Amino acid sequence: MADPLLEQARSSAIAYTSFNGALTASLMDLSAAKSSGNQTDIQKYQVEVNLYKEKATAAKAAAETALAAAQGVPGADGATFSAETQENKDIYSTISSAISRENKYFETNLSQADAALTEVTLPSGEIPTNPSQTDADTAAKYADTTNIVPTLDATNFVAQPNISLSKSVTSQPSRPTAATPTFGGGKDHRVRLKVPMSYLVGQAAGPNNTLVKSQGIIFPYTPTIGQEYTATYNSISATHSNYNQYFYKNSSVSTISLGAKFTVQNDYEAEVYFSILHLLRALTKMRWGDDENAGSPPPVCRLFAYGDAIMNNVPVAVSSVKVDFPENVDYFTSKSLSSAPVLSTITITLTPVYSRNEIQQFTVSDYLNNNIRSKGYL
Repeated sequence: MADPLLEQARSSAIAYTSFNGALTASLMDLSAAKSSGNQTDIQKYQVEVNLYKEKATAAKAAAETALAAAQGVPGADGATFSAETQENKDIYSTISSAISRENKYFETNLSQADAALTEVTLPSGEIPTNPSQTDADTAAKYADTTNIVPTLDATNFVAQPNISLSKSVTSQPSRPTAATPTFGGGKDHRVRLKVPMSYLVGQAAGPNNTLVKSQGIIFPYTPTIGQEYTATYNSISATHSNYNQYFYKNSSVSTISLGAKFTVQNDYEAEVYFSILHLLRALTKMRWGDDENAGSPPPVCRLFAYGDAIMNNVPVAVSSVKVDFPENVDYFTSKSLSSAPVLSTITITLTPVYSRNEIQQFTVSDYLNNNIRSKGYL
């Protein structure tokens, strides 16, 4: 067991890292609010930036004080040698490096925070608070909820994360909790990838069967989605003609690119992140060897996004998954001893896949009259 002074230094360093990470996220939220011009959000996030700036400053001082006190632990300075002192030296070196690295991030955050807070005067009075976030709140971020009428952001039809500022300080600050928007009759409009239940097993089931209960992945923050619809025409260059002649060849729907943001600030969110990543990797693989139904291709999933008029029950196959592990963010180490970035993006490419029977049943008349919208035709 490490020396108590080293344990204190380690806890202080974790708190410093957490508050500095929260300050980074708040600055990003403030920047987005300024881009949208929403004054209410600007004031709200300025309050949050000011709060985490103060918390991070205090945590920095506490971490450096604790590190200085830990210098007196035998072996921390490398002057004595034994199995125990070597362990102390390694722990001290790790903590010292972490604090030094965090100081660089904090200097950048501090200058950005000072600049941001001088642009608009913060509202007077007490800092607004919300109830502390619990594991249940975090679970709701990924839950499949229906029949709930939300409060919507006036500037966007997709509800934005609600920031909780009142969570007491231990080793982790409170984090954004994604809203659960519902519209007209209580249907959930969040982006969701429904996955065959046969793939929602083991780690891919998620902690407390989170992914099983939602039948796949519900993206906690509004992702960026891109798609293209194309009509292809072949051309003939006639001799002694000023214009080409065009003949229709076919129409097609491109792959769907989906960029999803994830945040991790506690063990539950870390395990959900690991489960989602594990599941997405599995969805790119065929059944093989001693697998049941060996030789079967990756499964066809169903994509839902923003209601019937946008994407409803679209059959898609996961053709690629790109995971970013940024170098300029903190990493949260869970109880399973794996580390996840506190802020990252997963980019997924989805290929619309229609069976021969589905293609034969398609008619433009039904498409125009919305008679086949629930069948996933794009």
